[in-house]
Amino acid sequence: MANPLYGSNAVDDDLNHGGHGVQVVTSDTTLVASNSGDTIVIGANAGITVKLPSPTAGMNFMFMYAGAAAETEDTIIDTQSDTNYLLGGLAIHDTNATGAVALAPILPDGNSNSIMTLKDPSIGTWVKMVSDGTNWYHAGMIQTETATAVVYADQS
Repeated sequence: MANPLYGSNAVDDDLNHGGHGVQVVTSDTTLVASNSGDTIVIGANAGITVKLPSPTAGMNFMFMYAGAAAETEDTIIDTQSDTNYLLGGLAIHDTNATGAVALAPILPDGNSNSIMTLKDPSIGTWVKMVSDGTNWYHAGMIQTETATAVVYADQS
C-alpha cells in the first residue's frame, strides 16, 4: 500500500483542505468566526471594506489582491473596535519609484489603530492576519504606485 500524499485523506486520497476556503470579495463584507483560515481574494475595482469578526485566539485570515491591473480604489480592513487594534505592519513596494526599488515598512501606532486602508493595491499585494484573542497581528506587502500606501486609523 502506498503512503498518501501529505494533506490527503488516508481513506480516499482526496485532498484535505482543513476547513480552509476561498472567498472572492468585490463588495463590502463582514467576516464571521467560521471564515477563520480562509483566503480572502480582493477582486478588481473593489473599493470595499472588509470587517473582521470579534477576535478569538488563533483566528486567522489571508488577504490577497487578485485584480488584472492596479486598483484605483482603496481596500479597508476594519477590526471594528479600537480595543482590538492592529500590531505588526506592512512592507511597501513602490512600483513607480525612480532608481532603486523602494521598500519601506509602515506600522500602526500599536495601541489603538484598528482600521487599515490599502491605497490602490496592485498585483502581489497580500496581508496575513492572526489574532491572540484580543488584537490582530499582521504582516505582508502592498504593491502600489501610491507613496502613502497604507493608512492606519482609529474608529471614528
